[in-house]
Parts: sequence; structure tokens; C-alpha cells
Amino acid sequence: MGRVGSLAGSYPTYLTDLDDDWLAERAWRKANPKFGVSVRADDLRALATKAHNNMPAAAAAFKQKRLNLWVNAGTPWLSLDGWRRGQTVWTPESMAGALCFIGIDLSSKIDLTAVVLVFPPTAASLSWRLVPMCLTPEDTLDEREHRDRAPYRRWVPDGFLRTNPGNRIDQGVVRALVHDAAQRYDVQQVGIDPWNAGNLVTDLVGDGLQVVEIPQTLPQMTAPAKDFEADVLDGLVDAGGNLLMSWRIRTSSPSATARTTSTRRRKRAEDGSTPWSAPRRPRCNNEPLRHDTRFPRASTTGCSSSPTRGARACRRRCGSG
Repeated sequence: MGRVGSLAGSYPTYLTDLDDDWLAERAWRKANPKFGVSVRADDLRALATKAHNNMPAAAAAFKQKRLNLWVNAGTPWLSLDGWRRGQTVWTPESMAGALCFIGIDLSSKIDLTAVVLVFPPTAASLSWRLVPMCLTPEDTLDEREHRDRAPYRRWVPDGFLRTNPGNRIDQGVVRALVHDAAQRYDVQQVGIDPWNAGNLVTDLVGDGLQVVEIPQTLPQMTAPAKDFEADVLDGLVDAGGNLLMSWRIRTSSPSATARTTSTRRRKRAEDGSTPWSAPRRPRCNNEPLRHDTRFPRASTTGCSSSPTRGARACRRRCGSG
């Protein structure tokens, strides 16, 4: 049997497992409890064959209507094959003391807040390793599950999703997650979207962390998004098989702006991949920090850019390294 979701005061919803082959009959059985009775195998087989033969719209319709999978776009942004190829088995504990960057994407009520730990490639591993920590208010969890058609209730005990009491995100919990990570790993920078950040930036700087504000604008997000897209395609992004992150990757879709610059439309104003821009926008420590002057600036010297292609440009600008 596949996953069984439920809505408050409603009926069970049968879903195919996220990593199932959607063309396999065993996946169809999971999402259709009346398979072989009122749901005929040959009908599903004909629809699946049509969807598989280079018809993206038909594939999206089949997954959504026949397998109860959320499909946000006819043309996915990121390579699903590349994403699956990049996933391996490892634990956050195995990264103790490793070089780490943190990205934060805040929300307020019914959206997800994402705190993502990013571990750059090393001599031992060519992949970027991610530890996504997603948070949502407990009181709006059922509403969000109904809206997004995702098994959020199941992901809470599985550890893929965290909740806090009430109907708003508790930024104290976000701060605690960052503080705990700073005790376990060698945190270089914390990148944060300043929207809705409140006093969190001030608090994190007061905790001794180097904070970089990264507004979600085209100049800030386009280059990191392209790097992320390329690394996923090459199988170089590894979230340890995190199911919530895999779902976000599957539902990301591309959109174009009026200036024809490629950007990424995030479903319901949040996306666990957004904090990826923290390490992919390396900044020299002696480069002016581009954020609200009401916030204190970290007093640092030298250059601690992440080891990416952008780091080489950073070293050329500041002459360090």
C-alpha cells in the first residue's frame, strides 16, 4: 500500500510513494484502492503510454489525477533524474565539524520556513550536501496539507518537517536551529532573505554569526539558481534522500520575466531550494554588507568565500587567498 494522507474531518487519500516509478503497475495500485474493480488496468496502461510518449502535459495530468501526486508544472525546472542520482545515504552527524553555510527563507503563517545547512564539496565528496530543516505553524498544518496535497502530517514524525505552536512562525525556533548548527559545524556565513525577518538578523549577529542579507531579486538569485540547476543535473546535490526536499524539487517550475531573464517561480511563496543562494553568492568579508544600516555589521577581515566557481572571482576582487 502507498501513502495514505488524511484531512481533518475528511476521508483518506491514497497516494503513490514519491520515489515510485509512475509507469509501473504497482504504483497505480497504491493510489487506486479499487484497482482491478472500477479502475481498469488496461485503461491506466493506455493513459500511461500516451503520457510517456513525449507528452509532458499528459504526464502531468496522469500523475495528478491518477496517482494523486502534486504536479506544479507541465515542464519541471530541475532534472528529476539528476536529483535522484545525487541522493546517497548519510547523516548530519557524520558532518560534525565540517565547513558549513546556512540559508534561511522565512515565512509567516501558512508557508514553510526553510533553514538549510549547505556543506560544500570536499576532496572526499564532490557533491554539495544539504540538510533541509523546514518549519511550519502547527495550527495551519491541516490547511497547508489540504492546499498543497502533500503528506505534511506524516513528515512531522518522520523528521522532515518541524512545527511550532500557534499560527505564526516562531523566529525563536529558527534562531535556535541556527545556534545548534553553529555548535556542531564550522559555520562560515548565514544568508537570509530580509523579508519578514524582523529582529532575527540582529539576533544572529549578536550571537556572533556573520550574516549576509540576500533579497530574492533577479540580480541576487539568477546566478545561484543557474548553478543549482546545473549541479542538480550533474547529480552533485545530495540531501540524503530527504522526502520533503525531493517533493519541492519535483514541483519547482521555470518562469520568465518581462526582461526575458530566467528566474524561478516558487509554489506558494516558499521553496526549500531558495536558501541555496547563501553559499553560491560568495562575498568577501571586506566587501560592504548590503543590508539595512539599522543592523550591526560583522567585524571581520580577509576572505571566507565558499569554494565555488564564484570564489575565484571573489579572490580576484579582494586580492586574498
